[in-house]
This record gives sequence, C-alpha cells and structure tokens, in this order.
Amino acid sequence: MSDVMSHSQIVLDQDLAHALQPTQTGQFGTAKMFELLMPNLYGNTDKKQQPLEKVDYYMLEETQELYSRLRRFCYHLKISSDIEFKVARRGDKLEVIGDVPHRTMLNQLVNDDLWFVDSFIWLQPNYSSLAHSFEMREFAEYYEQFPGDAKQRYAHFDDKDKGMAFALKYANGAVNAQVESPLNLYQV
Repeated sequence: MSDVMSHSQIVLDQDLAHALQPTQTGQFGTAKMFELLMPNLYGNTDKKQQPLEKVDYYMLEETQELYSRLRRFCYHLKISSDIEFKVARRGDKLEVIGDVPHRTMLNQLVNDDLWFVDSFIWLQPNYSSLAHSFEMREFAEYYEQFPGDAKQRYAHFDDKDKGMAFALKYANGAVNAQVESPLNLYQV
C-alpha cells in the first residue's frame, strides 16, 4: 500500500502575499497576520451587515442584468443552487472564487461575455466608492468619541482600494452584489 498525499493550493491576493513576507526583525508572527489568514478564528465574523443605500437607478439596472446573466451561466452548466461562490475582479479578468463544479467553464463564460466584464468593471469602483463614503461617516463619528482608536480601526482606508472588495455572491440560487471591508458587509 502506498501513501498518497493530497496537495491543496492556497491562493493569496497580492496584498496578503506581500504582508506575509518575512520580516527583518525575526518576528515569528503578529496578530495582524493571524487576522488576515484566519478572520473567523480572530473574531471578525461579526461584521456589520447592511444594505448599500442611495444606489443610482442605472447602477441597479446594470446589476440586475449581471444577476440574470450569472444565473443563466449557472443554469447552462447545471450548477446547483446550494453551491456558494463569488465572482471578483483579478486584474483585467473576472474570477470565480470557491469550490464550484465546472469552475473553469464558468470562468470562461463570465470572461467571454464582454458586456458582463465591462459592466462589472464599471460597477466595481462605483459601489466601492459609495460604500467607502458610508464608512467615512462612521469614521468621523467614531473619531469624535475615540480619536486614538479611530485611526487604527479604519487603517484600511490607507490601502489602495480603501479596504473595499466588490464581488457578486451566488448562494441559494440567488445572486447579490456586495462590498466588503474589514468592518462592514454592504449588500445591494
């Protein structure tokens, strides 16, 4: 009998991969790394979930069409409604993230639909900016009460994307656009 080892691939986003680089000080680990790698264990599952308000009518119309096309792709590939995954932007392409049957085919369908890709790329900064504006208001209110803690709590504002991650989430046969930050989950 031979031993067979199963190898799994872990894909890290560029910012996380950079953050995981060895330090010159010989530091073995930090709470920040633990939080990035295992947010559920760190206790960041209690993000405030809320609807993203004040969305432009045209943005909602485009979003509904994205939903419809993604559901159609899933129907075409016979992806069951109990599967969960996200579609997010990686460079100039969109990527299906999650354990999805026919993931390669779904990636191809999504990226071959130029309207889908263009619309997603157009909506991403708009939704992210809108969500960021709500977090800026939260920051201002929090800063009034806890000025010392506010800068640390909202440190993700210094990130290139202001800490906002836009994705389409497919779950229970439904599609929802969402913007996620380290503190909040905004749903369209």
